[in-house]
Amino acid sequence: LVLIPRGQAIIGYIPSNFDAQAARKDPAIVWSGTPPRRQELSSFWIDVIEVTRSAYAECVDAGVCSAARCAPGSAIDDARTHAAVPDELVSSLPQTCVTFQQAERYCEFRGQRLPTEAEWELASRGPIGARYPWGEEAIDDIPLGLIPAEWSKAEPSFFGALGMGISAFEWVNEVYEPDAALMPLI
Repeated sequence: LVLIPRGQAIIGYIPSNFDAQAARKDPAIVWSGTPPRRQELSSFWIDVIEVTRSAYAECVDAGVCSAARCAPGSAIDDARTHAAVPDELVSSLPQTCVTFQQAERYCEFRGQRLPTEAEWELASRGPIGARYPWGEEAIDDIPLGLIPAEWSKAEPSFFGALGMGISAFEWVNEVYEPDAALMPLI
């Protein structure tokens, strides 16, 4: 775990090709996440690496979590996922194909909780709201598909968390609200 200090999260981003006219017509779909907004957060802890398949299996073996199941026809667990990963490292791949409820249950099993969207963005993009977890520049050597959780050391976030912005998607403890950026913070 890494401690993320109290601070302001910048949520959302204005892309370089932002079109204000298009955003006025359909802000939720065309430019979700704009305009950026700030949110003050208390300090919190977040995992340094993504939840691995072996870590999730411990929860399943304990009878607390249900087994992960990919949706029929899902490309998440197809051959390209494991193409460059030796069999002995498959257990260190990020756990995919879990529902929100399964992710929440796993966190409870570990005595933790899912981060909020703002917490995830602060842990990922830092207090400056960088475009990517590793900074402002795109990286063209990020592999396609899943990679073992600890292999992403070259792209740590502002606070040193790994795998944010590459490999698997992460759950947060909020329902996606496409118009969130248009609502005042209360």
